Amino acid sequence: MKTFIIFFLLLFTTGTIFSQDLKIRNNPYEKADEITRSRKAFQREKWFYEQRMYPDNFIPKDAYEKAYAHKENLRKQSGYLLMSPFDTWTSVGPTPGFYFGNSNITSRMTTVKYDPLNPDIIYIGAACGGIWKSTNGGATWTAKSDYEVSLSSGSIAIDPSNTNIIYFGTGEATYSGVSYYGRGLLKSTNAGNTWINISNDLPLMSYTSRIAIRPGNSSQLFRQ
Repeated sequence: MKTFIIFFLLLFTTGTIFSQDLKIRNNPYEKADEITRSRKAFQREKWFYEQRMYPDNFIPKDAYEKAYAHKENLRKQSGYLLMSPFDTWTSVGPTPGFYFGNSNITSRMTTVKYDPLNPDIIYIGAACGGIWKSTNGGATWTAKSDYEVSLSSGSIAIDPSNTNIIYFGTGEATYSGVSYYGRGLLKSTNAGNTWINISNDLPLMSYTSRIAIRPGNSSQLFRQ
């Protein structure tokens, strides 16, 4: 039995390691020295080009142009999602800001939730703009956290058993050069009108990527 398990593991490992190897005639990447081949940057480039030059070590000069034209034809014929109700999109705000060099822009939206009992009620968390709420399906918006401890947004959760209870995890968890840490976890019991900080035993200067409420037990929260 032990011999069989060892054989199976060796077979599985070998298959995993070589499952992506492509047999390409005169493959220039196979001629690199061992030090170069061990570098991750080299491995990424090798994988990228091998997928496109298989099996004849050849990429047609007009391959990109044809692919782009094919993409544009699909977009014009069927829309981005290939479903006619979603062929066109309309910005519903909040109102874009102005950033010199880029004209009007919108902020990064790190989290969006709608009231499960009333889908016209929507909450969004802007990367550095806090919580915004719409009660008319996105036609107009109202800021709901301008005077709280942090405007950096990570995640929103709505209690399904009482949709007036909203959790706002501060701190944008994208870790970019313009992402800011938050100030813990906030809770509203009146649909976002006022907030209290419930960050006892949680790091204050942190990020929030997700908040989950345990189904059937709204007193248990999971924060990531």
